[in-house]
Amino acid sequence: GYLSADLNDPLAMEKMDITDIHHPDDSFDAIICSHVLEHVPEDRKAMRELCRVLRPSGFAILNVPVVAKTTFEDPSIVTPADKQRVYGHFDHVRNYGRDYVDRLVESGFEVGEHYPADFLSGPDVERHGLANRCGGQVFICRKKPRA
Repeated sequence: GYLSADLNDPLAMEKMDITDIHHPDDSFDAIICSHVLEHVPEDRKAMRELCRVLRPSGFAILNVPVVAKTTFEDPSIVTPADKQRVYGHFDHVRNYGRDYVDRLVESGFEVGEHYPADFLSGPDVERHGLANRCGGQVFICRKKPRA
């Protein structure tokens, strides 16, 4: 089966707060969360929830734009105009840096970082909109084995 989810989009199959997912542990074989976490004030809580609902044999693609050396966030930046000026988008709450992987690992994931050019030709990278903007990485995550 397939389930689309969103906090605000009426076209989504389920209204879902990514920081409070109303599904049991180990519910999903695959999760695709692309360019969402940079909009979520409590991103680490969201990452932990995604890990919780991912089956041990599953995988998650958790892409964000990586546009800085280190992640920058400032909760005092609240207006859309200030967010646009600082983060480059009116509703982003941070700019992720190379330490994004550390946040995923702290949340319970093993992370593989891949680039579209590793598995697609140049024209296919362009055709699928995966050109090297915002870092271009694809973060494929698996739940760390339970101890």
